[in-house]
Amino acid sequence: MDRYNEKSNEKDARYLIAYLNDVLIPASDEFFSQLSDNKVKLHHVYSFNAILAHAIDYMVFIANKMTSAKR
Repeated sequence: MDRYNEKSNEKDARYLIAYLNDVLIPASDEFFSQLSDNKVKLHHVYSFNAILAHAIDYMVFIANKMTSAKR
């Protein structure tokens, strides 16, 4: 696993918050609206999965920067 020596900064947090507000939440609203109407298609599932995975990957990246594992 990669280890990061630097700390997360405000820029990391601002990027994540902007991504959540500008991309993830609108995509989530659209995806679950289509799901409720039983109109979701396979490409919608793949797209939403990629959007969600990016947000999770970035949260892990930030968490790893904050963690200092000493052995």
